[in-house]
Amino acid sequence: MARYKVFIRRTAAFLLGALLTSSLINDDGVQAAGTGLVNEQGEEIRLESRVNDSILWHVPLENIEDVYYHGTMLHDEQGNSYILANGSLVSIDLEGRRRWSVDVPRHGIAPRGLVRGEDGTIYVLEVEEFKDDRYTDRTGWITAVDPLDGKIRWQRGMPEGHRLSSNFVTAANSSGIIVVAASTGSLLAFDRQGNWIWSQPANEARSLAVDPTGGFVAVGYAESFGRSPYVVHWSEDGKEDWSSDALDIPVNSNSVRVAKDGGIYGMGFCVIIKWNQEKRSFDVVQSADNELLRQLGVPYDPDGGQYCFNGGGLFKTLGPGQNLWQYQPDPSYTYAAYVQADASGNLSFTDNGGSWHRADSDGNPISELSVRNHSLTHSAHWSLANGTSIVASNTFGILAIGDENRPITVFVRGTRLNSEAEASLVNSQTFVPLRATATALGANVQWNGEDRSVKVTLAEQVITLWIDRQQVKVGEEHFLLETAPFLRDEHTMVPLRFLSQALGYEVDWEPVNRFVHVR
Repeated sequence: MARYKVFIRRTAAFLLGALLTSSLINDDGVQAAGTGLVNEQGEEIRLESRVNDSILWHVPLENIEDVYYHGTMLHDEQGNSYILANGSLVSIDLEGRRRWSVDVPRHGIAPRGLVRGEDGTIYVLEVEEFKDDRYTDRTGWITAVDPLDGKIRWQRGMPEGHRLSSNFVTAANSSGIIVVAASTGSLLAFDRQGNWIWSQPANEARSLAVDPTGGFVAVGYAESFGRSPYVVHWSEDGKEDWSSDALDIPVNSNSVRVAKDGGIYGMGFCVIIKWNQEKRSFDVVQSADNELLRQLGVPYDPDGGQYCFNGGGLFKTLGPGQNLWQYQPDPSYTYAAYVQADASGNLSFTDNGGSWHRADSDGNPISELSVRNHSLTHSAHWSLANGTSIVASNTFGILAIGDENRPITVFVRGTRLNSEAEASLVNSQTFVPLRATATALGANVQWNGEDRSVKVTLAEQVITLWIDRQQVKVGEEHFLLETAPFLRDEHTMVPLRFLSQALGYEVDWEPVNRFVHVR
């Protein structure tokens, strides 16, 4: 009940804010609304939308660390955000409430990045900087933070003779081992208690990933930047299993991913590449396997192909020289970054002017949060599957953009339920179109117009429901529903949980994305 009280208060606050906010709709049907936020020059930041996007909540945070060059914003499966701001690590939940904040002890060097281990631990990394024309004694520190309460578990400096530079790469496995590439040409491994347990040479490591065994894969350059790349695999205890150099395809920095089946993938320019163990090289692969693309962090593309970006903006491509479209919102701010996609295939990304954009899978603009201060005030964001975006910038703090009344998405046995009638909440219950849902569950549906009843049959199980009547019959037993089935646009709407469980299925509710899974 408390959850709905919070929702009511937030909805009331949103409506009040809407009344106080100026807005207009132009000839193209684009609504532009003042956000009440200003940039460094005092100019108003505006949200332009062709749909029902609005700012759901805003948390002002001062002095957010550089969100573009260093990954200073992370998220977990529950929708919580973690961000470095003003020397503190701050955690914010999905509704914009602060969960906790912890001051990260400083050592005369700058917090530059966050890493989330597979066990959920949040690692804050501080990097080297000059002090009195010399490096500090410990040029680089790691702080391990508990994600539940923000308590610091341990903090360690780099071992003597090693430095952590601003272009670090790192990865952490489920055993709590974190491996960091130092600028001195080594991989350094620390255990769950923060003890330095091993190091291995890895000159100019540019990407690091964890495989299903808990081992680590590194890709770097054998000589200097842009020269022959190499790939090396280390086991969890730091033993080198195999390696290769002089690869024929360059690999983008921070792009290596390991799929659930152990396949090693990376990104070249607008291509996905896969490590070929037999040939000891990377091959170019084209794949419309969306589950694989999600594992690799490549935006979901329902029609095949993939997305990439460069100085010309965002592209959709089938491979080099096969671009399907280009999205270039403003010639002054062309570099797109942090490209993500929701369950409908809509894209969201930020540019190097600090603005956030949402476009459909064909590259057509949907919404834009304009931050035009004409300086490199970058933004970072995280896109939920339901389309809500969490956007952070050192101009305005952190905010959420999305539809306050975003739809509920139903997945039946792993497949998204498609119907003209959308699922909706009625008296805290998810109601769905009966025929589409029952068919997806493998059941037959019969309509009786005389008494306005519907019979659903699956194997030996028979369920009978009546429109606008709470009474329901399952087999030979009679029950009362809390809310009666009803007609909406000639679709019979029924409570999903009752129908699914009566047919022998389980139902899970995922509040972060407003997803319902029937398994």
